[in-house]
Amino acid sequence: MLGLGNSIVTSGAPSEFLPNSISGLQLWLQNGVGITTTGDPATITQWDDSSGNGNNADGPDGIYNPILEDGGGDWQGDSSVDALDLDSVITVNEFHIFMAIASDTHSSNNLLANSNTTDFLRIGQGGSSTLHRLKANNAFTSPAQWTATTAIATDGTKQLLEYERASGTSNNCFLRINGNLESTIGMDTAANPFDIGFVGAASATGTGSFNGNIYEVLVYNASLSAADAANVRNYINSKLSIYS
Repeated sequence: MLGLGNSIVTSGAPSEFLPNSISGLQLWLQNGVGITTTGDPATITQWDDSSGNGNNADGPDGIYNPILEDGGGDWQGDSSVDALDLDSVITVNEFHIFMAIASDTHSSNNLLANSNTTDFLRIGQGGSSTLHRLKANNAFTSPAQWTATTAIATDGTKQLLEYERASGTSNNCFLRINGNLESTIGMDTAANPFDIGFVGAASATGTGSFNGNIYEVLVYNASLSAADAANVRNYINSKLSIYS
């Protein structure tokens, strides 16, 4: 419900498969579920974690919070320093991250982060529409970013971004867009844990704030099997109609 003071959105798309049936789910910000808002237009003050861990994402300052739109958040970029702050920092070595987004710009937008200098996952590195950068434990991947074939859209088109880091040190980090493998790079997984404390920014004050919509976020602390990843992918796509 938009613009009616504090409200909670509780509806969700029905599905036989649910992402929390796979072990290792650390965070699930579910589209249209458990979102508390305030004001008009309605801004998100809390997005409940549906993983069962209770690690909710909160508006840290009550002023520059993302606007509720289409069951997710509309981040306005650095000019509005929008951010959501997790109750507890998530630390993962292996991971599988799914994010349904619609970006408005290519300018170094942070998707998940704990610091703008040591731990971040971002799109649009250097203003490029195809560069995605991961930095963990103050170390970069090798090369320093994934180079995708598919560009990040900036016309409101939804895209499903999928980042996977398996065990090992080389050729173990994968970028997929809409289910298609775009790029493979390497990183020492065991030596470089990735900390996540913020959604859509790199600090509580919105450093490097995302510019666009984030519709759903799932973070697993493992590299999922092909079958499990396909189930999560298909679940998100069937709910949000991202690609055919």
